[in-house]
Amino acid sequence: LNEGTVIARNIIRRIHGKALLSYKQKEGIYLIPIGGKYALFSFRKYLFAGAFFWFLRRLVSLKYYLEILPFKYALHTWITGTEIFTEND
Repeated sequence: LNEGTVIARNIIRRIHGKALLSYKQKEGIYLIPIGGKYALFSFRKYLFAGAFFWFLRRLVSLKYYLEILPFKYALHTWITGTEIFTEND
């Protein structure tokens, strides 16, 4: 998203004959499920792993589902996803 914004602005600036903007990559925060009930959390130079971060990742998923689906369907999708992730644990 950040790259796309700079690219779009640079296209407009090029059309108008203005100097292009430089792009500085922003450090991201990553929360990555790695199987079962474990996830990795990466922030700057720190890396954490464990069940707590898996649960945090599941909460992030629930928040997203609530933004795009009605409550009933969001909750159903979230519960189903949790069951799939933990089925073989």
